[in-house]
Order: sequence, then C-alpha cells, then structure tokens
Amino acid sequence: MGHTSLLLEDEKGEWYYFYWGPEYKPFMGKANPILEKIVIMRDVNGNISLEDLNSVLQENAEQYRYGGYYDVATLFVGDYSKSVMKAKEIVRSEDKYDVLNYNCMQVSARIMCASQRVISTLSLLFAYVRAREVIPDHAMALIELFGTRTTRVNNPNGGAINK
Repeated sequence: MGHTSLLLEDEKGEWYYFYWGPEYKPFMGKANPILEKIVIMRDVNGNISLEDLNSVLQENAEQYRYGGYYDVATLFVGDYSKSVMKAKEIVRSEDKYDVLNYNCMQVSARIMCASQRVISTLSLLFAYVRAREVIPDHAMALIELFGTRTTRVNNPNGGAINK
C-alpha cells in the first residue's frame, strides 16, 4: 500500500512536515493530520538526507505521528508557499480520513495542486492523482516521472534528496 507525506518549503526557506492519516488506524474516521516545522539536515553537498529525516521522525514519532520509514522521496522544485497555506487549512478542518476516497496520497496531491498554475503539467498530474489514485505505491511511479529527481533508500544507511 505505502504511505505518503510531504516536506514543504515556504518562501522564507522554512520546512514543514505534513502528515495525513487516521486517528486510530481504521480505514475511515477522524483524521489526525499535522503540519509541523522540521529542521532539515543537509550533507556537505547540500543534499537532504532521507536517513536523517527517518531518524528525526522515528525519534519524535509522537510529535510527527509517524514512526515508519520513508524509502522514496521525489523532489519538486518551485515555490510551495501556497501548499503550506493549503496544508494549514486542511489541518484546521474537520475532514474525515477515508482510505479509498480521501487518503494520504489524495490529500497530499490536493496540497501540491495549490502551488501550481491553473493549467500546467503538474496541476494535471496532481489533479489526476487526487481523482484516480488510491494506493500511494501505485501513484509513485507516475509522480516520479514528473519530479525533478527521486531518491530511493533500500536500507537505513543511504540516500539523499538533492536540491
């Protein structure tokens, strides 16, 4: 199945971690979203490390609500300030989680759409994912085609998102 979350950078260069999931792990019900500032660690080349991100999330699982492991990250370069605002709006809402109709991938795509021009390749991509893709692992192949670059980590000891 998979899981999708977002790292969003605003116009000030501050990073936010967005998580959308159910409160008690059912397939439907009360959502338990967060949008938290997060410090992004970079290596000497300026790359964002998935290993460091996973460590921060696991060490602070209660704060970030996800103690799992991210093994793929796709970078989209651009101004995502409007996406940060959309994520804040969704976190404040009373929206319900639904694994088939309003899951992590669909909500993440909705947030990403907020920063796209009305008609652009990326706006169409995220609109398609919102409407058609239910399983995050299935949508990732499509998303990777349009991202700036994708990083995969097969074990806890490697991988970086280049920026």
